[in-house]
Amino acid sequence: MAENGVSSDLTEADAATLLAHEAEVSVGALPNAALEVAKLCGGHPLALSLVGAMVRRGFPWGEVHDRLKSVQPQDAHRRNDSIIRAIKLSYEELKKEEQERLLELAGEFAKGQLIEEPEIFHLWERNGGMSESESRDVLSVLRDRGLINLYQGTPNRRVVTLHPLVHQFLRTVSPE
Repeated sequence: MAENGVSSDLTEADAATLLAHEAEVSVGALPNAALEVAKLCGGHPLALSLVGAMVRRGFPWGEVHDRLKSVQPQDAHRRNDSIIRAIKLSYEELKKEEQERLLELAGEFAKGQLIEEPEIFHLWERNGGMSESESRDVLSVLRDRGLINLYQGTPNRRVVTLHPLVHQFLRTVSPE
């Protein structure tokens, strides 16, 4: 499957399977609107994960389809349009404070590809006055929406990673 020159490693069937998994529904339960969403995502795994997470949070397939179709990527390369649309849609669904925290993370990722949770807690306490518990909640929201990856690093320490295309998008919306 391809859109705007984006090649995907996923067949239509694989894209449907990933989308169903992210939405927490069976492949057989995917309506036609979901298959159209997969096409709008160009079969890209990141885009499928982001929109699947929206459905998992309660958005109807038809609304996701219509909103995804209406989103215009800003300053994106043509070949990444389907992915940037999904990132932008997911980003716009965040609360303002969550957007601010994500943009701060993007600034930190310019310095490295992995950030340990304690570094994030310190950053957000300094910049946003957030407690460790509040920071964990925001990280959970960002992970659940597919905007960050949260992995177990060393024992008792988790690390955060940011997909390069999410980072690229965040640089375009950052006020700095």
